[in-house]
Amino acid sequence: MASQRTVGEPVIDFILRDTAGRSYHSADTRRHGPLVFAFYKRSCPTCLYTLPFLERLHQAYQGNGPRVWGISQDTPEDTAALAHELGLTFPLLIDRDYEVTEAYDLVSVPNIYLVDQGDTIVRHAPAFIADELNAISRIFSERLGQPYRAVVTEDDHAPSLKPG
Repeated sequence: MASQRTVGEPVIDFILRDTAGRSYHSADTRRHGPLVFAFYKRSCPTCLYTLPFLERLHQAYQGNGPRVWGISQDTPEDTAALAHELGLTFPLLIDRDYEVTEAYDLVSVPNIYLVDQGDTIVRHAPAFIADELNAISRIFSERLGQPYRAVVTEDDHAPSLKPG
């Protein structure tokens, strides 16, 4: 088995649908700016812990170019229910047959990737890693020329690392 994709390795583009059936094309999206996508499963406690921080990232920069997507390994119905429960507003895409999960050689979730116009992975967090989430936010702020907004703050009392 190959090891999971990480920083500096080639981006594997994909097309997935959200819970309403709309298609999302990673190649088209990343041409217009940074794209963060996070693989998750509802039964993963670390995923449930991480998703609200991704929502913070989405809220901080939405409408300005960078995009945040969740890649669900659950059914569309479970994915929609989780979005409602957690108040998630970023697109949640369904990896119904685990094709994208397998293309990235993942064996655990969460896994968070930052990709952009280049052909290689820019950042990768194979778990909840506070510093990685904040590094992604710093990249977003620099590329947009906006003030930096920490995604994980001291007030959160979050661990620096929470494996999945």
